Amino acid sequence: MLAGYRCNACDIDVHEACADYFKEAVAFFAHPWHSLTLSRIPAAAAGWACDLCEEECAPRSFVYRCARCMFDVHPLCTMLPQTIRSPLHPGHDLCMVPSSGHCSACHGDLPVWQYVCGGDCLIRLHIACVSGVPSGGDSLLAGQSSAAGAGAQQLGSFASQQTAGGG
Repeated sequence: MLAGYRCNACDIDVHEACADYFKEAVAFFAHPWHSLTLSRIPAAAAGWACDLCEEECAPRSFVYRCARCMFDVHPLCTMLPQTIRSPLHPGHDLCMVPSSGHCSACHGDLPVWQYVCGGDCLIRLHIACVSGVPSGGDSLLAGQSSAAGAGAQQLGSFASQQTAGGG
């Protein structure tokens, strides 16, 4: 069991690491016009999705949100680097951009945001295919799953490696 905090009045559980790590507001490259504020999805909400990975955002989970633009992102998705190197395509940097097409690794349909080769290679990859981490990780902040905690550690490690140039 992971250590964390609970507010009974609000019915919120938060891992200790998440409470210490995630800020109230962040700047994010995928939405440079406004800052994003940590917000909780209403309990009755259905069909809420991350605008980056397009995975579901569970009711009562947390997202970073621009209320003005209705732009929502999983907190863990904000940790993804804009530019990375991947063993799937080591010759060039991959940049996260809005585009369309099919993943060069798994051949599945791509969400709007994807990693694309910065060269002329036409390589396009899912976030999960590049990082090796399943997309959508908001359950970490809902405090529901130790598997989500492991995914968050893996994603945090991936993001740190990319920032340090070790990817």
